[in-house]
Amino acid sequence: PYLWEAVGANLGNPTNEDFMKSFALCDQIPEREYSATCFGGFGKEFVGLAKARDIRNIENLSDDEMLKIYNWCKLANNNEGIRECLSNALSSIYWGGENDRSTAIKFCNIVTDPSNQSSCFQNLIGQVSYYIQDSNYRESFCEELPEIYQKNCKITLL
Repeated sequence: PYLWEAVGANLGNPTNEDFMKSFALCDQIPEREYSATCFGGFGKEFVGLAKARDIRNIENLSDDEMLKIYNWCKLANNNEGIRECLSNALSSIYWGGENDRSTAIKFCNIVTDPSNQSSCFQNLIGQVSYYIQDSNYRESFCEELPEIYQKNCKITLL
């Protein structure tokens, strides 16, 4: 939000143009680690923004809301920025397994770019690996993924 403010956005209703201007500020950060964090912070914010700032029901994101988040992340206009934005949005959607995994899976399916979709699913598999120890959950989760990701999921989780 501070970056939106820095570019003159109306914080109650930031626009795509505001997001592009703000992403451009992330591009100016020379240290990759900090630049990545800058881009990632947008993803976290976009999830709440897509739900009209009502984060009580994140696991019930509609397809339109998820598409909005994806399209906003794409405004970063560079692969690293988009990937970091999507990664942090996914983390906010899945929230360490506290939210319904089907929403996180749907979010990754919304991502149409093959490279970013693969990254999204690999990130989600990694989160399940880190947060969830229940073997039944892990097995069911892998079965719910698109077939192309199931083998890697099973190798990682089972």
